[in-house]
Amino acid sequence: VLVGISGADGSELFAIGRDAPTYPEGEGVAVANFDPSDDALEFVYRMDGGGIRMMDGDGTTELALRLGPNTRGTVEVADFNHDSIPDVVVGCMVYDGRDISDAAMDIVTVGDCPSGGWEAPVVADLDGDGEVELTNGRTALNHDGTTLWAGGPDGNVAVADLDLDGQPEVAVVGAGVISVLDGATGAVVIGPGGTWADGTFALPGGGTGGP
Repeated sequence: VLVGISGADGSELFAIGRDAPTYPEGEGVAVANFDPSDDALEFVYRMDGGGIRMMDGDGTTELALRLGPNTRGTVEVADFNHDSIPDVVVGCMVYDGRDISDAAMDIVTVGDCPSGGWEAPVVADLDGDGEVELTNGRTALNHDGTTLWAGGPDGNVAVADLDLDGQPEVAVVGAGVISVLDGATGAVVIGPGGTWADGTFALPGGGTGGP
């Protein structure tokens, strides 16, 4: 069930349940202003069984619907094509935020990210070229869908400038270990063969890790 809650008083604004033909899948929802004509927010969610749906902030008015393959992944938003309208990222698919229903407008069409099953990519400028890229740890894709680098570990990822040199690193947590990669090249900096620290580094306290 996808529920909207008032930030003012905690009351329920809407609920989209499993009785709806376009009920939500359990891997996330994203909120953004997809309509530049006003300041109101809309939201988009991944549907169970495949496809995505964009809704007005009232939770009842459907703005766009895209049926299709069940691409694995959380839902993220970022402006990939510099039109000031956020685009929708699911796995390694990027849908144009102006009309997610139009396949001809899709920006990145890889589909499922190359991985062992982890599908929570992070969007960031990994190589300092002024364009956003996306990575799930195993691979990184440029804003046009071409491969920036590949061969990293599977896991949940975060991006940050860990050594304060102005260039981002990609931290990957999966299977109980943590690795850190160079954002621009995918080279290992912490992990087996790492240039900062060479070895296998288990998560303190155990567990497999999560986003």
